[in-house]
Amino acid sequence: MMNPATSITLCTVRLSCTNGPISGTGTGFFYLFKFSVKRFEDKADVEIPMIVTNKHVVANMTSMETTISLMPRCAKLDDAAVGMSDTHHTFRLDNLQQTIAYHPDPHVDVCAIPAGLFFQQIPADRQVRHVFVERNWHLSEQELGYTRPIEPIVMIGYPTGLWNETDNRPITRRGLTASHPVQRWNRERKFLIDAACFPGSSGSPVFLFEDGMYRTAANRYSAGTRARFIGILFAGPVFNQQGRFEQRQIPTAVGTVPVVDAMMNLGYVAHADTVDDLIPIIKNRVEAELAGAPDYSQRR
Repeated sequence: MMNPATSITLCTVRLSCTNGPISGTGTGFFYLFKFSVKRFEDKADVEIPMIVTNKHVVANMTSMETTISLMPRCAKLDDAAVGMSDTHHTFRLDNLQQTIAYHPDPHVDVCAIPAGLFFQQIPADRQVRHVFVERNWHLSEQELGYTRPIEPIVMIGYPTGLWNETDNRPITRRGLTASHPVQRWNRERKFLIDAACFPGSSGSPVFLFEDGMYRTAANRYSAGTRARFIGILFAGPVFNQQGRFEQRQIPTAVGTVPVVDAMMNLGYVAHADTVDDLIPIIKNRVEAELAGAPDYSQRR
């Protein structure tokens, strides 16, 4: 069985978005939505793989590229994370805005893109070497009862676009919750983390992460590793630093002072349950497209 520490590093993809000369990078992660849909008089259970990210990562962008790791069809995921026979393929999506499922609340910076649009391009003898976050990765009702204001967390993503390009691997950052991860911050569906957050990290999944020993009740512990999906990084507060101009060999008149924004090593994280709000949107699309439009539940 794969260790949770490996699983959470296999769920992300680096997103490179463009609109003409405008470009930017961000983080997305694979999420498997499961629900029942109505088809004529019957109901069917479906699994829809999506790439979850922030609205602002893809807003106003017309195309997106992402690199997906592939392994032989007969291979199995393991703690090696990178296999000898792995290949990494970059896929491009040009009609980006027509595919995105945006969260209906303008204050929730979460959206999803159908991963099947990429998977349908995968050769028949290959499969993805990635892990899909699912609903059972969220905190259970029992775990919610003993979750504390200060919890250890890890965030997986691509700060400033940095990645291991050779092996298509992300960057892991570690920190703590800076506010209670279950409660709302100023009545909004978000909480704060104390971690190094930079542009490019937007869309990173945040996990409550305990290694070696983890809690199974309020005052009980078990040996092992626990990783629970608790949210999606989307922003961070900044403060202003005033700089100064210095005279060099050629005297220069200075009449203004530059102002530089600096990160505070704090991040705003949308609660994990905001992802569930996308289900009705995705479900409606699937039911409307069962008659022959693109199939978002392509082979993974």
